[in-house]
Amino acid sequence: MRARNGRHMAEYQRAKRVVYTQILLSGVLTIVFLLFDASSARDALCGGVVATTGSLITLYFVSGQYQAARPDAIVRRLYLGQLARFSVIAGMFLAMMLMIDSLNPVALLATFFIVQVLPLVTFNFYDRKTSFAQRR
Repeated sequence: MRARNGRHMAEYQRAKRVVYTQILLSGVLTIVFLLFDASSARDALCGGVVATTGSLITLYFVSGQYQAARPDAIVRRLYLGQLARFSVIAGMFLAMMLMIDSLNPVALLATFFIVQVLPLVTFNFYDRKTSFAQRR
């Protein structure tokens, strides 16, 4: 039981690392888009906030009490977390489209995609490389 709980905590720490990286990456991309104009930077920041909020919602649903005896409860929480995540992301995008007049969709969607995908790909590549090196 202790090994599973330890593994659960390691995955939780990894997820927190991804969220912190998303926050940092959102700031960096906002500064990059600031080189173009202030409205693009604003939209880039909005895209980063949407991506990071989605990850935080998933982390909230997944990081609850771990019960290996109830795998159905774990799967249910995963599905509820993803449903909540997609709903909040769609709602935030809709609110931005309705409330921001000169919305730059390239800055918004590019930042959302980069902030959503790049940390996950990077950490998965790094973890596989580290795991392979440890096995050798």
